Amino acid sequence: MIDTEQIDAIIVTASWKSIDEIILPILKYNIPCMIEKPIALTSNKIHKIIDLIKLQDTHIQIGYNRRFYHYTKDIINYINDNPIRSVIAEIPESINLTDIELGQNLWIQNSTHVLDMMKLFFGKYYIINKSLKKFLNNEYYDTFSLLLSTENGFPINIISNWNAPSNFSLSIFFNDTVIKISPLEYACLYKGFDIIEPTVNSPVRKFNPIIEKEFYCSKEFDIFKPGFLNQHRYFFDLMGDKEKADYNPTTLNDILFYSHFIESLYE
Repeated sequence: MIDTEQIDAIIVTASWKSIDEIILPILKYNIPCMIEKPIALTSNKIHKIIDLIKLQDTHIQIGYNRRFYHYTKDIINYINDNPIRSVIAEIPESINLTDIELGQNLWIQNSTHVLDMMKLFFGKYYIINKSLKKFLNNEYYDTFSLLLSTENGFPINIISNWNAPSNFSLSIFFNDTVIKISPLEYACLYKGFDIIEPTVNSPVRKFNPIIEKEFYCSKEFDIFKPGFLNQHRYFFDLMGDKEKADYNPTTLNDILFYSHFIESLYE
């Protein structure tokens, strides 16, 4: 079809393990591509993609839609104005334990959404200490405790307990405020506490964090998945040489970074 038709762009939305096989033949056509993640399952394949793209002049965009949430620029601006003390990330993941192949690739198939948001907000980070365990299944690891450090020197603690009754979250601690993103479509900036004194019915003092500001992934209700519309507008505007919105889409070098990170996690 690509050989016989006049094609302006290609959007690749194949199953997660299929893209790894078809990506290089598609990219050889030098046609603008929007590619759903994961674009490849190994860093070796990503190196081949990068080497191929270096010889071309087309636009490649990877489908990490959360970078296109409306709140990302607000949080980046806040981080730029306020030094970070530490970060806690929770990546619970939900998986059918009998799907061995997915279990062995779940970090790159889905957990990279959180890794991508972390790199967008904090820059590069590296594993300092790690603990991997097999609690639910003997075929693959399902319990991860990681201590990372960023190039700016603050720590990131990652907890990933698969199939735990929890939610994805990213808590960013500043001097006297906290931004908590949970689930990834909603965030709150907390500052100070409301202290509720003990009563006869509730004999324990309570400290309730005060919400100073709320952030949403979308400005208004949208029939599309959050971030999807902004992501595709960016792609088509760039492809058409129009002035594009101020977003930072995930790059091939970002993808290579995540692949190296996950491979070092399992070493």
